[in-house]
Amino acid sequence: MQMMFKYCLILLAMVSAPIKLMAETIKDQIVMSYSYYSDNVGLNTYSPFISLQKRLGEHWGMTASFEVDAVSAASIRNGNGRNIKDGVIVDAVSGASDRVGFDDLRTAPTISFMYSNGDFLMDFGSYYSTEIDYDVIAGFGSIGYGFNDANTIITLGGSYEQAQWSPSTNRKLFPSGEKSQKQFNASIMQLINPESYLQIRFSYILQEGFLASPYHYLVNDTTAQFDRYPGERTSYATAFQYVSQLGEDFSTHLEYRFYADNWDVQSHTVQAQLFYNIMDNLLFGVRARGYSQSKASFTKGLNDYRTDDKYIVSDYRLSALATTGAGLSLSYKPGFFNDDSVSFDFSYDVFSTDDNAYIENWYDETSLKANMFTFALSYDF
Repeated sequence: MQMMFKYCLILLAMVSAPIKLMAETIKDQIVMSYSYYSDNVGLNTYSPFISLQKRLGEHWGMTASFEVDAVSAASIRNGNGRNIKDGVIVDAVSGASDRVGFDDLRTAPTISFMYSNGDFLMDFGSYYSTEIDYDVIAGFGSIGYGFNDANTIITLGGSYEQAQWSPSTNRKLFPSGEKSQKQFNASIMQLINPESYLQIRFSYILQEGFLASPYHYLVNDTTAQFDRYPGERTSYATAFQYVSQLGEDFSTHLEYRFYADNWDVQSHTVQAQLFYNIMDNLLFGVRARGYSQSKASFTKGLNDYRTDDKYIVSDYRLSALATTGAGLSLSYKPGFFNDDSVSFDFSYDVFSTDDNAYIENWYDETSLKANMFTFALSYDF
């Protein structure tokens, strides 16, 4: 299965020196981290991660990483209070309340290569993700070029992934369980002055194939049917990020993102972060985030679906939805070897949605409330 719900955070570190856009990208480094996610509907995710980056000569480098998501979860009711004990077909996570141990395990190795020569940067690689019933293989790459004395950087990138559903219920998917995704990314980063920069990002994503979950289905007074979605989804997103250093000890990150797709889903995301250098080797950060989206054009009220409807939706992620979140972070460089080669990083985030009928239909809770923490250790050797 695809992981049901996981609030992911991006920790954007900023040092207290004047900003340099063309930072060192290839180094000898090992990173180990552990993340834990939990929410009020019984989903728990445990995610250890390890990454090794190694220089391969003057201009080349390689990174190999391995990530695990171990999941335990409660059952989805799937309408009318029914759950796994009533014989309802659900997936490995949503029907897992009576299992012993983890209900699903995702492993994801990744390998990539980097090239850096002056103002030119390039990377490319591949990853493979496998779960009990869902496998993905993908390739990705990007190029970046800095000009104007490296005060302006333009980056272009793309990826392609191929996925395959293999439902544990042996349900035959039509026309097949295959799913593909093509993605293109572009960004420009401009140094405004020695203490601030602006970045603009654009992405385009095309998804094709079986885009619904093979397990989710809707039960109401007139029908009981599996979710059915269109076989193609095209989406666009544009984001603006402004980073500014405020004196010697404070810095801010402000970001806005707009998303739209051909299913008529539109979303707005606003995030603000403030960082404070408590000491030369101790950085503290706080952040707040708001998100809102409209429903898909074919999403109806839960009791309005009929047997002959072309599309059926039970997933709250295609309904009108609003979320709020807040978090904090701490980065510490103890100077074990009289330098900054060792770093400890910690972050904690909380998240909640507004009241949502689709969430209540699944979980018998009017909203989702979640928290996530991450601890990471990095060493430059």
